[in-house]
Amino acid sequence: MKTLLKSDAYVIQSRRIEGTRAEKLDQIDRSIQELLDIKLLECAADQPNLRFLAVPQRTHWVPMMVTILMMLVLLVLLLGVHPAHAQEAGAAPQQPPAAGVTVAVLVKM
Repeated sequence: MKTLLKSDAYVIQSRRIEGTRAEKLDQIDRSIQELLDIKLLECAADQPNLRFLAVPQRTHWVPMMVTILMMLVLLVLLLGVHPAHAQEAGAAPQQPPAAGVTVAVLVKM
């Protein structure tokens, strides 16, 4: 990478972009990055750690998409499972009678 110095005028060489699709994209990225380096000199020459990027770096969209889908499947599975001993909110739980105790029911007629 060439070192650029702040100037009143910049001369940008014309380019011929050719080759395979990947080579063309790489040449375009390098050209854009050169222009962004000039923009950096003009806008933020006093901030040496600042850097403009021409294109975002390769993202991890495939693992991220797989993770999101797996979490969605897990959520559906967790929401779809019914508890084994569900009770209605208003009903009190019925307790079985104690051993040896007889329960009598009185019916009024």
